[in-house]
Amino acid sequence: MTKIAAGKDIDYFCTRCKLELAHVIIAVVNHLPVRVKCNTCHTERNWRGTGTKKPKAGVRRKSSSSTANKKATAAMLSAIEKQAQWKTLMEAANAGSADRTPYSIRSAFKDGEIISHKKFGDGIVFDVLDDGKIKVCFVDGERLLVHDRG
Repeated sequence: MTKIAAGKDIDYFCTRCKLELAHVIIAVVNHLPVRVKCNTCHTERNWRGTGTKKPKAGVRRKSSSSTANKKATAAMLSAIEKQAQWKTLMEAANAGSADRTPYSIRSAFKDGEIISHKKFGDGIVFDVLDDGKIKVCFVDGERLLVHDRG
């Protein structure tokens, strides 16, 4: 085993050169280098060890799949809530018997009107805004659409 001392060469990853290159040890504390200098670009940096960290004994690491599962579950719950909101609004408007107005930018809609959109399907207008826009509740969520343009 080589002796670690100031002035000796050691291989270390240079963050500027992006390569593992020879470095000169500048300072040593407790038989470990604490400061090194790259022989190629002459940049000085603190010694951070070998870069391989061992997991602590007895500590269980969380896997990323559990986080992904939580996000997927939250998204599914959100989708279920959106469908439930759409269903209650449609039932309140008696959508089973009502005629659906085909959506067009040129048509003017009023609050509570049921519309049929080519891409989003059936929806109900629940808010008419002053700037020529309407908020419509579809199965997959709320959408802001323009209306009365012509």
